[in-house]
Amino acid sequence: MLKQRVLTALVLGPFVIWSVLTFSHAALAIEMALILMLAAWEWARLSGVKNQLGRISYAFFIAGLLLVLAWLMHVDVSWLEIILYVSCGWWVAMFLLIISANRQPVTVSESLSSLLVMRNMLAGIFILSGAFVAVVGMHRFEQYGARYIFILLILIWVADSAAYFSGKAFGKHKLAINVSPGKTWEGVAGGLLATVVAAYIISIYLEIAVPLNIYFILIVIVTICFSIVGDLVSTGLYRNEWDELFQYSGNVFSSRPLMPVLGNHDRQDGLGAWMYQELFALPEDSPELVHPENTYAFEYGNALFLMIDATHPIEDQSEWIEEKLKQSTATWKFAMFHFPPYNFEEPYPDIQAAWCPLFDKYHVDMVMGGHVHYYMRSKPMRNGEVVSTFEEGTVYTISIGIKSDHEDIGEEVYAEKRFKEGPFYQLMEINNTTLNYTAYNEAGDIKDLFTINRLPQNE
Repeated sequence: MLKQRVLTALVLGPFVIWSVLTFSHAALAIEMALILMLAAWEWARLSGVKNQLGRISYAFFIAGLLLVLAWLMHVDVSWLEIILYVSCGWWVAMFLLIISANRQPVTVSESLSSLLVMRNMLAGIFILSGAFVAVVGMHRFEQYGARYIFILLILIWVADSAAYFSGKAFGKHKLAINVSPGKTWEGVAGGLLATVVAAYIISIYLEIAVPLNIYFILIVIVTICFSIVGDLVSTGLYRNEWDELFQYSGNVFSSRPLMPVLGNHDRQDGLGAWMYQELFALPEDSPELVHPENTYAFEYGNALFLMIDATHPIEDQSEWIEEKLKQSTATWKFAMFHFPPYNFEEPYPDIQAAWCPLFDKYHVDMVMGGHVHYYMRSKPMRNGEVVSTFEEGTVYTISIGIKSDHEDIGEEVYAEKRFKEGPFYQLMEINNTTLNYTAYNEAGDIKDLFTINRLPQNE
């Protein structure tokens, strides 16, 4: 992910800066229209429009709308102010919606899916046209327009980069777990701090005197806050991707029970996991504050499986986890959830603090996760430290079903096996008191294996 960001910035950054500072007003307007036309095509796909004709039609509709807006601003510059007021009002409404969604995810029934697509496409009109009007409208002021756009880009790049690195290094407290579980308040704080410093330096460069420089910095902070809100809005409710999963793995799913667990891509945008819930019939055995099928437990043979929705607040599920583990007489205990407590990229200290002590207390044999795109199997662990035997500790694993793009996966002193390339799948065979675990790559080659021998509990 970091490599992609850097390469994208190196390729597109100089071109964007050059076009903003050197293009004529008309040329920049055409460039923006073409870019946003491509963005409209992608937005239609994200909104749930499945056919190419629908996406192309939406892209041309946006292009036509942008031409109309450009003409209106050319005829009467007051249209610039009107359109920006409307766009700002929409962003305020989205800010309030995101706050509401983070407190309680919205559940949308499948019968409303067409309305959901229409809502998403309507949102795209405000987002894309607002961006066009803001950039093109500012650029038309020859004295300072291009320079201010350049400054805006710098501030956004500084905020985004600082938020990414500070969140990666210090992130512990989730910003909006029901909307975008990966983002943290520490990332926000790092982004805002770096932005304030950058804004102060820019105010000196622009020779903005006191107290106007204070107002300038406050405006910058508000702008970056809305930039953060915009970065949270993304959705993963694509029926075609579920269809591809079922088609690709149909031979397995048709003869074996499929017991899934939610990840962040299954319930983004604060819209809940309605499609996931419609596609699966799962045990309705969840904690009180969690949707009945999102977190559940079941026993298969002499093994207990805890399937935990880690995108839901952690504190709402800890008591349920302990109750299930305490009541179980199963020989084997497993926990599965999306966010791995231990990993090289973004460990989850909140999960380590709340759930891992329970796994230690009731001796969960394995905790299996995903999210971070690589393979890792830990040595047996207890209290965050490596222990000598499987009987003493829990094994934590991470695996992915797609290819990985990591070049450097750092070091993990607790890791027994790691691979930065993927994909992988695992086969676990339990024969009473013996567990055989084997991990395969897509070619069917064995990449990892181990065995745990367990004495019966009554011995």
